Amino acid sequence: MSARVVCNTTLPRLTKPVVEYKQCQRNHAASLGLVSVDGCQEFIQLGGEGSTAAMICAACNCHRNFHKREVRNLPVSSPNPVNAVAPAPAPAAARAPPVRPSVPSTNNNGGPETVAAEMRHRKTRIRFTPEQKAQLMNFAVRIGWRTRHTPETLIENFCREMGITRRVLRDWLSNNRHLRHTTSAVAADGAGTA
Repeated sequence: MSARVVCNTTLPRLTKPVVEYKQCQRNHAASLGLVSVDGCQEFIQLGGEGSTAAMICAACNCHRNFHKREVRNLPVSSPNPVNAVAPAPAPAAARAPPVRPSVPSTNNNGGPETVAAEMRHRKTRIRFTPEQKAQLMNFAVRIGWRTRHTPETLIENFCREMGITRRVLRDWLSNNRHLRHTTSAVAADGAGTA
């Protein structure tokens, strides 16, 4: 059995990233529901480095964030020609297997990493029976569809009876608030006929 050798040397950087800001992509007619760009082809800094005007384009007067960002890697010349050449890769048997991170990295491309992360962190949906919905509806009408000015003990007792948390009650009230006008009218008709 051979021991694993860990090499902690860093290779010299052979490229240097350079950021350039190109075409302006600001939609000047967004409020009208149309698309209209001004045609500015490159970000030209308005003020000196470090000033607030440095983030404004002199050509189109837009913020730098509206301009398309392009990153290019330029080669870096090394003072020592020996360091400029990367060493030959180790044989496949000597290389350690790639280490997977314990926390999944997510990308914004909607790839499998993003889907897997969303599936792990998705909240479980709470489903109420019709009887529970009726209890929640009656309680909501009784407290006026808001928990803010309701006595704390009343809410705690109801949540304990239902077996839910205060947050679940609050979310249910928020999600079903559109029903308050129909239930108030029904409750008023029921009270008037009795």
